[in-house]
Parts: sequence; structure tokens; C-alpha cells
Amino acid sequence: AKEQDKAAKKEAREAAKAAARAEKDKKKAASKASGKANTPRASHADSSDSDDRPAVADMTAAQRACYEHKDRMRDLRKELAEYSIDRLKDMLRHNDQLLTGKKMELVDRVADCKLFGCLPRCPSCFGGRLRVKYSKAFGHGGTGHYFCKGFYDEDHFHFCRYSSSSVARPAWKDITATDALAML
Repeated sequence: AKEQDKAAKKEAREAAKAAARAEKDKKKAASKASGKANTPRASHADSSDSDDRPAVADMTAAQRACYEHKDRMRDLRKELAEYSIDRLKDMLRHNDQLLTGKKMELVDRVADCKLFGCLPRCPSCFGGRLRVKYSKAFGHGGTGHYFCKGFYDEDHFHFCRYSSSSVARPAWKDITATDALAML
């Protein structure tokens, strides 16, 4: 009797698993038929992909700009992720930008500067580097809240409380062959 109960429970579990697999396959087939992929995001660089975009005709100008920004940023990140850390730092150094951070932070910094221009030195203390905080991840158009915390001068830290909602961002300068030779 115990073995029959075990066998019945095992059959019930297997039947439930089969029903769950059939339901999952049915959902997968329905999503393929509607044109939507049901796959998880692969990596940070691909995380801005979107399969559920509205039709272009149904988008507002702000939505279109947001999706264009996402696409440009994704493409730039993908391209820059193949570069070495030294090459990314050389590009940032050539444009007088912050050099610290992990590789993906460097990639994001180069991509942001290429799209919206470089962050200038602080116009108040002249030593600190401006930082920017965007109100949203995409579609901001390079505008945000700019601030400076200060800078180190030898062993002394100089505080700065500069804050602004707009700053003139100089254009990104690509490294030319003569610039690369000069760096050696």
C-alpha cells in the first residue's frame, strides 16, 4: 500500500511537471506568434534592448528621442567594451576627464562624453571636476544637475559647493595618429 501511494504521488508530480512544461511551451509559442521574444537580458551592455516598443507612429517625440538615445548608447557601449582599459583611459586623458573606475564605468563615461560632450573643470574652484546626475537613465539629452565636490591640492582637500542645472560641455576630441605618437 505504501509503495502504491509513493507511485501515485510520483505520477502526480510528473503529470504536474508535464502540464507546467506544456503551459510554458504554449506561452512561448504565443509570444513568438505575437513577435515578442521571451528571453532574459544577457549583459549590462545589452540591458537597454527593448522588445516591447510601441510602433513608431504611436510614439511621442520624447519617446522617440529616448529610444534613439538608448540605441546609440547601446551601440557605443558595445563598441567601446572591446577596447582595453588603457585605451579607454588614453581617450579620457586626451579629453581631460576622470580616469578612475571599473571598465564598464570607463565605457559609460566615454560613451556619455561622445554623445553629449566632455564635462569641464569646475568654473567656481577651477580644480574640481564636474559631475552630472541625470533625472532619468535615457532620453535626458545630456542635461542634468551638475555639481562639484572639490579637489585635492597636494595633501589638502579644497571643498566646493558649485551646483548648476546647465553647463557648456566641450565637444569630444578623438585621438588622431599624431596625438597617439605624442603620447608615447
